[in-house]
Amino acid sequence: MRAISITLFIAAVLTILVLFIPTKQIPAPVPWQVEMIGDGYPRVLNLHLKNSSYRQAQKQFHDYGDIALFTEPNKKPSLEVYFNSINIAGLSAKIILTLAITKQETTSLLDHSQKSLLQASGARKYEVNSQDIAKLLDKPIESLSYIPAVRLDKETVQFRFGKPEKIDFENKEHTKQVWYYPNIGLTVFIREQEKTVFQFY
Repeated sequence: MRAISITLFIAAVLTILVLFIPTKQIPAPVPWQVEMIGDGYPRVLNLHLKNSSYRQAQKQFHDYGDIALFTEPNKKPSLEVYFNSINIAGLSAKIILTLAITKQETTSLLDHSQKSLLQASGARKYEVNSQDIAKLLDKPIESLSYIPAVRLDKETVQFRFGKPEKIDFENKEHTKQVWYYPNIGLTVFIREQEKTVFQFY
């Protein structure tokens, strides 16, 4: 009986020790690791723009995402997928994908939509019919916007991506800036009191 108790005690100790032994973690992609592919489109967060699909993004982010069609006067309609809270490598962020669709597909989505909302920007947001969503899973990603939960300052952006090739100023005070990195297909919007937006295209 005593031998059984000792054996069980040793087994319990070994189990606890195993739990505290660090296991090798698979490296997670981060937004400043950008690879330009031979076709001229970047690969970021394991998604190759113009080639990777909405379905692949769902698998990568372990999330279905919310999809909607946006229209605005004098602008091309935009089919967007929102992943509102994605944690990658310990970094929490919102990710927005723009999917490539034809004019005919856009018309079909508008015809099937049963609900729309006017946005503060003046754009109109159309709910995508559930039956149409299945048809959109293999649509390629045109652009990817990465919006960290925590605002990043200019020093951090430059540390991660280097000096931009060009900077535009959206106001006279220079508190709203647009940094361009055409070599990796990236535009960064840095605005005081607002979250930083990284747009890969």
